[in-house]
Amino acid sequence: MNNKINYFYGIDFLRWVAAMAIVFYHYLVHFKITELDNNFFLNYLVMKREFAPTFVWMFWAISGFVFTNIYLKRDITFKNFFVARFARLYPLHFVTLIIVSVIQFISFIIFDHTQEYTNLLIVYDLYHFILNIFFASNWGFENGWSFNAPVWSVSIEVPIYFLFFSLLYFIRKFKYLTPLFIIFFTYFIFSPLLSSLNSGDLNGSLQLLALMNFSWCIFYFFIGSFIFFFYFNFRKYPKILLISSFLSFITCIIFINLDYFKFNNLINLFPTTVILFISLILFFAAIDDTFPNFFKKFKIISTTSYSVYLLHFPIQLIMLIIFEMFFLDFFLFKNYFIFLLFIMILQYVSIISFKHLETPLRKKIIFRYK
Repeated sequence: MNNKINYFYGIDFLRWVAAMAIVFYHYLVHFKITELDNNFFLNYLVMKREFAPTFVWMFWAISGFVFTNIYLKRDITFKNFFVARFARLYPLHFVTLIIVSVIQFISFIIFDHTQEYTNLLIVYDLYHFILNIFFASNWGFENGWSFNAPVWSVSIEVPIYFLFFSLLYFIRKFKYLTPLFIIFFTYFIFSPLLSSLNSGDLNGSLQLLALMNFSWCIFYFFIGSFIFFFYFNFRKYPKILLISSFLSFITCIIFINLDYFKFNNLINLFPTTVILFISLILFFAAIDDTFPNFFKKFKIISTTSYSVYLLHFPIQLIMLIIFEMFFLDFFLFKNYFIFLLFIMILQYVSIISFKHLETPLRKKIIFRYK
């Protein structure tokens, strides 16, 4: 295996696509949209809206791929690993935590209520603020969703980073066998054990829900790590990888659109989500090898996936306040151009955030504590 660390512009772009899929879902849920005006493709996505949240799992798989690529051959101390992760994730998390707190305080002053996330009650108190400060908002200590609610997936993923670091010795020594062992252990032993503890209402136990999320995060993260080894064993055949992963991706799309009641036996034999994510990661990595400069053109947006993910919720809250303040009809959110305006504003703010907030702070923190 080549010791050089490759930068995958295509994987960065795929992560941005996953972020946008989740943003689209939250837009539909937050503004109670069942149909967008005059756009067949987006309305197809509206019909398949319940699949969009699973792109959080692809986030985790991409992280496993990227972490294995970066750290497999890099000699790094725990301190440097912690500082690098803290510098990348924490500044924007803290900023958005404060922004959401201020927005909801303003909403309470003006309207005597906060802006809720559809029918979910979001908790705003000192206890949950402290949990968010320590990135522990969804570790099972919480009493519900709190503050910048979408950060839950990052909260779950952070401990898995340190699990990965603790297993680096074994990953380097046994390569793909280590993630493969963790995948099988999580899927066939740990997850069924947790399911056996389920009383029937998973949401009735936030602790159990957190454990289930941790198990799925481990599962998908180390699937990403396994994909890395698979890819580098076969990267000398980039065109074959490109074609086969594309065909696999198309097959998954077909299965997703099959009538469940007519083909349920066939569908149950095909793990669509897992294979879809594996296919997408391999496909975009293969594009990087086959057309190395293609995704560089999209770098300005590809690097903003984390920004897009954390900033879309506070922007939606601001929109809700504006609509309530000026007595605007929620029907306007169905308008295709309003949706595009929201996406453009979000993307522009995310680029500004990445360039002028996240990157400078990350460099300062790493320089100070390296």
